[in-house]
Amino acid sequence: MAHRVCPWWIGYLLANPLRRWLGQDPAKILSPYVREGMTVLEPGSDFTLAFAMVHEFPDAKYFFAEVARASKQNARVLLAEPRGHVRDDAFAAELAAAAATGLSIGERPAIKRSQAALLFKK
Repeated sequence: MAHRVCPWWIGYLLANPLRRWLGQDPAKILSPYVREGMTVLEPGSDFTLAFAMVHEFPDAKYFFAEVARASKQNARVLLAEPRGHVRDDAFAAELAAAAATGLSIGERPAIKRSQAALLFKK
């Protein structure tokens, strides 16, 4: 099956303030990982946020290879994909692609309506 990208108008749903009410408050999601004074980029050197977007890439391994290359030793990557939109087997394939580039799973944080993993660069 050909790789499909979400339509442009889905962006309005992703930026909708109602997501906070539905349990996807960025401050609550990021506060355990991002601290005042940290340098954060997307993709980043001290922390990378990959929120509901890796499934859009035709080659997840390429994405994770670039993140690993741009990240410092012991950097963290918060990967979260929308549950229901990204199947369990597809998320497992993303985790395998990340592992193939040297990123390992540190923990599986609970993020509402998402599958998530906190990855570390070895």
